[in-house]
Amino acid sequence: MHGNQGPLPHGRARMPIYLYQEYAVKIRRSIFSALVLLVTLPVTVWAQKDTLLPPGADNTTIWHGVYLPAKRTIKASQILNFEQTAGKKVGVAMYYVGWYINAWADVQRQINVWEPMGIKTHVVWEPRLKGGKDPLEAIENGSQDAIIKDFAAKAKAYGQPFFLRFAHEMNGDWYPWSGFNTGGATNVGPAKYVSAWQRVWWIFKLEGADNVVWVWAPNWKSVPDKPWNALQSYYPGNMYVDWVGVDFYGLRWDNESVATNLAAVSAYAYKPIMVAETSAADCANYYSGVTPIEAKANWIKELFTEIEVPTTNVRAVFWFNENKTGEADWTLDSCPSPATRNAYRDGIGDARYKSR
Repeated sequence: MHGNQGPLPHGRARMPIYLYQEYAVKIRRSIFSALVLLVTLPVTVWAQKDTLLPPGADNTTIWHGVYLPAKRTIKASQILNFEQTAGKKVGVAMYYVGWYINAWADVQRQINVWEPMGIKTHVVWEPRLKGGKDPLEAIENGSQDAIIKDFAAKAKAYGQPFFLRFAHEMNGDWYPWSGFNTGGATNVGPAKYVSAWQRVWWIFKLEGADNVVWVWAPNWKSVPDKPWNALQSYYPGNMYVDWVGVDFYGLRWDNESVATNLAAVSAYAYKPIMVAETSAADCANYYSGVTPIEAKANWIKELFTEIEVPTTNVRAVFWFNENKTGEADWTLDSCPSPATRNAYRDGIGDARYKSR
């Protein structure tokens, strides 16, 4: 770890000295260019960063988003089939990509499918290293800079705003970038995560990839549920985050209410909130004691009721529409059908949910 770079929820963004040294010439040029623009251009040319808020002047609109499974690229026909089932078009779609040089080529291939359809992009970037090595340590020590710079430069060249959800669900115990797997109860893990996030953010910034909309997204509940692993310990700081996301799934691993799930990030509701992944298990895989068989349909009704509460500031919701063998059928066609599908259609049909 390079110095004391802990969470800065309300502080200033600090550029690590090792990055300043590397980018010194580019930084000086950028400062000079900014000063020239400042004294020569009218104030009206300065525009705020496009953070991909859904259209609508009343701050109550919500993106309709989806994840659909694919071996390499989600097909246009899959999107159209989902939209037919949902009864509404989507506005944003999600794509997972791994950690390797030229990863952007896979992202761009996917963008080429859905951008002509008018769909915006949500990329989930997973820093998974071969051999189960600690990705946070590797990011911190600079050995991953080539991968980060490559992705950042190509993201900049793309030019359009897109959501980037980096190293999600870090407060769980199932990903190699989690605090649990990179330091655990010594509290090293959360601090390493914050430092790694900030390094990635700064590299993108210095590469000029200002079209990236940064989404920080913990799991709604920390696993293990210990004080050292509180999701707040992983927050990189306001400067480094555009949206705050939260992932939660109903009726499979617990029977908690949607309101409880959303409350996990209520302290960050001054930023737009994204339900970055959500769904509910099918009736064959309900959590022990869940009844009646229509529980999934009822859960979906509760989902839409709760995310429409103004104080939650939810501005995007992504339905995870995959039948995962050995886990659950998370799709809209699963049992109880057609009650599941109809509940979703009724909720998403509201005019506040924005599509393409």
